[in-house]
Amino acid sequence: MKNLGKAFAVFTLIIGIAVASCDSNEGSTGTLKLSLTDAPLDNPDIVAVNLSVVRVDIKGNDGWEVLDDFEDPVDVNLLNYRDGNSFLLTEEELPAGGYKEIRLVLDIAEHDGGDAANRGTYLEFSDGTREPLFVPSGEQSGYKAKGNFTIPPDGIVGITLDIDARRAVVEAGNSGKFLLKPVVRLVEDKDVAMIKGSITSETAYESLKVFAYEEGSYTEDELIVEPESVEFPNSITSGNVSEDGAFTLGFINSGTYDLVVALYDENQEFVEVVAIIEDVSVDPGQILSLPVVLP
Repeated sequence: MKNLGKAFAVFTLIIGIAVASCDSNEGSTGTLKLSLTDAPLDNPDIVAVNLSVVRVDIKGNDGWEVLDDFEDPVDVNLLNYRDGNSFLLTEEELPAGGYKEIRLVLDIAEHDGGDAANRGTYLEFSDGTREPLFVPSGEQSGYKAKGNFTIPPDGIVGITLDIDARRAVVEAGNSGKFLLKPVVRLVEDKDVAMIKGSITSETAYESLKVFAYEEGSYTEDELIVEPESVEFPNSITSGNVSEDGAFTLGFINSGTYDLVVALYDENQEFVEVVAIIEDVSVDPGQILSLPVVLP
């Protein structure tokens, strides 16, 4: 792993979150609370996935406007906000009505020059070294997610951006560079549910992970790994199983899911699927306790 004493230029990355729009309620206002969360990362040597947020913009029927322009960039280690925890990025009053997009402006390194040792968007490893995160689309709009999003008059809407670092952070071939791919999910907090699972088994498994799929959407094609991709690429979210068998699937929409339990070896390499739990339903606001017995 190279030490990041080498300089890299810094530019801003636009992150767009596409959402459906509707007519605004003229003259009235409401409050938007915007948070960030993350799903577990496969690489145990990575101790920080740091995003440095310079500005947050929002787009309504009248175009883009600044939601929050931070005096100093807000640094967020996504790995600190997993298992149903989130980081409140900003809370602002806005005209009530529908909005089409949200975008984050990040402080992020270019491929050719500059200073990557400053505060920015990077990976940190357990040996203390850092590697910058590069974005395949450069300064083009990325990190898009669809959803319905309305700020109610005199009300509050909570929106959480689930940036899935497991799928978003990949090593680019033999280059040694790490990419931050556009994998983010928008969840309206009033529809959020959570699954708190507990796995028991007479077999001692090395390492287990649980992946949540929309009902009926999982197939064995999910195990075909494309270049710069991961297993289970179309999962909604995932959770690591602790030594005592506990796992958490947080910030999922209410609905019905199939859970795929996968075995990994000591190097966190996928081995096999050991169980599929079908038809797991959750309601808005529910924290579902789910016992799972493996063969």
